[in-house]
Amino acid sequence: MKKQTRMLVIFVGAAVLLLGIGQYVLRNQINLKLPNISVRDVFKPDEANISPTEVISSETLSIDFGNGQKVTGQAITQNAYQSLVKVAKDNNMKVEVKQYKYGVMVTKVGDVANSPNSAWMYAVNGKPGQIAADRYIVHPGDKVEWKFTKF
Repeated sequence: MKKQTRMLVIFVGAAVLLLGIGQYVLRNQINLKLPNISVRDVFKPDEANISPTEVISSETLSIDFGNGQKVTGQAITQNAYQSLVKVAKDNNMKVEVKQYKYGVMVTKVGDVANSPNSAWMYAVNGKPGQIAADRYIVHPGDKVEWKFTKF
């Protein structure tokens, strides 16, 4: 009985070893390295000469400066912060932030900066953001609003 058990263990061990070697050889011969891409990487309207109004699957973004000035635009991005940066850049405005362990906090858009009694806040589809904007994932069709808010 001991001899049969020993032979079975050797056989199973050899089979596992051969299977592992076979997978290693096949993986290196085929060398399949698939890129890590998303739909947003494949379809970039800026490179396709499509105007933002023709892009159906983008986020709509508005920047409200709280003084009557409002800027709107379209963006295909991954999060609410990137949407702001894209539309601000399209309108020749800079965005300044402070980095915290929980994410970024927008401190200035264009010439309008946070103060002790006002700050930049965002909402997606009418719901105020509950996490840092760089961690809030947006989806095609979302309406992202950045507003300079006084408290």
